[in-house]
Amino acid sequence: MRDKDQERWFQYELPVIATLTAVYKPVSIEFIARRTGVSTVRIIAILTEWEQFLHSEKVIEGDVLQERYWVYHMSFHDFLAQKKEVEGGRSVLQEAHSNIARSLLRKGSKDGKLSRNTE
Repeated sequence: MRDKDQERWFQYELPVIATLTAVYKPVSIEFIARRTGVSTVRIIAILTEWEQFLHSEKVIEGDVLQERYWVYHMSFHDFLAQKKEVEGGRSVLQEAHSNIARSLLRKGSKDGKLSRNTE
């Protein structure tokens, strides 16, 4: 059971929470999914499980109502910044920043520009 819990932590929960922590502003489930590769169903489950540590707000974007999430307190950022739980000794937040940058670069190479939109 511990191996399954550990696998779930490293493959799903940690990337989602680290992405929320790295961004510093409210982001949508879709934003998290594109940056982490974690399915929206899993992200919703993780956000529900971690809701006591998160803020959320509903935002109308065009005609669509979205819920956006962010970390409740920046001390959580400091905590994750010191965690070295990814390969190569990089910090969790360094890995999250790298994933976000790669995702934005892939998007930029598809449409010829980089977007600041965090939908």
